[in-house]
Amino acid sequence: MKVHLPEHSHCLACGDPVPANELYCSEECRQEQEAKKRKNKQRNLLFYIVAIVAIVAVWIYSYVL
Repeated sequence: MKVHLPEHSHCLACGDPVPANELYCSEECRQEQEAKKRKNKQRNLLFYIVAIVAIVAVWIYSYVL
């Protein structure tokens, strides 16, 4: 037996079904997802800064010796 589901999508934060034109099931999920995005951006920026500092330190150290 084939079951026909209405057109839908899934919430980007929790995965619950939402209408096809929606991204999130609630305002809480939207805010949670935006907070995760901000945290990931900060983590990536910190990684790049540490990597650049490490490369510069190795480069300077190689000229000292």
